[in-house]
Amino acid sequence: MSDFKFEELVNKADPFKIQNLFNAILKYCQNNNAVLTEDFVYDFLCSYGLKSIDKENNVSKDINYLFVKWSKKVFSKFHPKKNINYYLFPDKEFCGFKSYKQEISNKEWVKLYIAIDYNHINKAVNELINFLNSKVDYIYDMKVARKMRSDSIVIRVKNKEQVKGVLDFVNNNSIIQDGLNVPNPFMPSINKIGVVKDWGGSYNDFIAGIVCDFLKQSEDISYGAFINYLKKMPPHWQYLKMMENFFGYKSEYKEAKKEDVIKTDIEILNQKIECLFQASYRTLAKYEMNGFQFGIKQLKVALVKLLENGDYGYFTNDNNVRVNLQQMISPKELLDIMRLSVNGISNDKIELLLNTYVNDIYDYYKKSNSIELN
Repeated sequence: MSDFKFEELVNKADPFKIQNLFNAILKYCQNNNAVLTEDFVYDFLCSYGLKSIDKENNVSKDINYLFVKWSKKVFSKFHPKKNINYYLFPDKEFCGFKSYKQEISNKEWVKLYIAIDYNHINKAVNELINFLNSKVDYIYDMKVARKMRSDSIVIRVKNKEQVKGVLDFVNNNSIIQDGLNVPNPFMPSINKIGVVKDWGGSYNDFIAGIVCDFLKQSEDISYGAFINYLKKMPPHWQYLKMMENFFGYKSEYKEAKKEDVIKTDIEILNQKIECLFQASYRTLAKYEMNGFQFGIKQLKVALVKLLENGDYGYFTNDNNVRVNLQQMISPKELLDIMRLSVNGISNDKIELLLNTYVNDIYDYYKKSNSIELN
């Protein structure tokens, strides 16, 4: 089982479905006078192929009532607890189930996306609870969305052997198979189950930013034009190898020669400071809209993950700020750029530096949150 290579089993991208999705997004925007944004594309992907959308009200069905049922099942004295914990996300938009043993590093984690329709979601989650609970050696984290979407169930597992175990179980479970929906066309999948390496962020959020930028910048929205667009994009994405394999292309990005970009050291530093500010501000602003200081928490996590693991995935990619950050600032440069931003923080007080920087971003947000982000 150690030779299991799920990357080789992933279905390749379907040009026809992707082209149709491009057309559907633009047609919806035109017919409903909707603004093309990353959030809009993200919502479009989340509702793709979903059989359980309430057509009359055009909203996703709420399954909050099932959270209570699942928690009672896990906590019941009649349910043998071998390897499962139940928890509720602070915003109550997701409930979660995780193994007793947890590991912080996400370098080996893999995410599996399972789209289940409304009529089967309860039984499907119960089946997965029983399965994961029985796997005493699994390190996993499963979350279920409160509102029906095309990625209602997301399971993070520790290694390839556990990926195979979940895939085999899902493929052979008749209850799950009866309610299985197809993932969106940008999701690498095996037998209708989305499978991607986990880099600490949301793959749908990542791809939504790419699609949004492409549709905004290109007059030609054909699949061929999209592939050419990908080829020339900077190869700094955490999902680059997966993207190349899934879409079947090779990056042709070339950095500008030094003689073509003549800038002083001060100008470059100012650009780096502004780049970090944009990524930080947009990340905080995006999550702060949920209240409860989610934005502050998200930004702190994003900075720490970048500093410790070189992981850019916790920053939003609105307006390509994450991609720009990856190009402009390496993890080793982060502390120096933050010090230049806030001034006067000594080298040995990293926690103070992080808090000061985040608080400065939050203070700016409070003063300008009435201004709509472009």
